[in-house]
Amino acid sequence: MAWNGLAYQARIGARETWRPWLLYGLRDTSYPHHMDAADVRKQLKELMVSELNLEGKAPSDIDDAGPLFGDGLGLDSLDALQLAMTIEESFGVRIPDGAEARPIFASVNAIVEYILQTMAG
Repeated sequence: MAWNGLAYQARIGARETWRPWLLYGLRDTSYPHHMDAADVRKQLKELMVSELNLEGKAPSDIDDAGPLFGDGLGLDSLDALQLAMTIEESFGVRIPDGAEARPIFASVNAIVEYILQTMAG
């Protein structure tokens, strides 16, 4: 974290985000901390369809408990990277790298649970 003029610079993964309200101790309201599981699940599925270009899929077609990779939804490692970046940007949670992320990406339910736990602090 570094000071640059009057703005506080927070480093998230490989991206840098300007959050000047942190300088004044204000609460970060840019992320939807008030969301419940159903809201997170709905937004996550919509993001998955739009960001991963899931041709011919609607958010309602994605099984909450089904696997996301392999025989499930059929995502690959590039999709995992894109999904991680999308989740970080949309929900303000950090997705760990490597093997730590595997259980998080087991299913939509696992991702939703991780997002809610992380947002709760």
